[in-house]
Amino acid sequence: PDQQGLVVVPDVRGMSIRRAMNRLTVDDFDVDIEGSGVIVRQSPSPGQRVSQGTRVRLACEPRSLSTAVLY
Repeated sequence: PDQQGLVVVPDVRGMSIRRAMNRLTVDDFDVDIEGSGVIVRQSPSPGQRVSQGTRVRLACEPRSLSTAVLY
């Protein structure tokens, strides 16, 4: 956090929910998740300066079949 207690919102688009949660909790963001899969949208936008504890809303969608890893 800077002198005003503001932190920059990281870009977590394209990450798994687990990875995004780990990244966002480092800066004490409150995370709200909609859907499952990978992060496709987030609010506030990446790069915005917000107060610690700000709620970050993540919209997730399943990975498309073309990018899914098949076992």
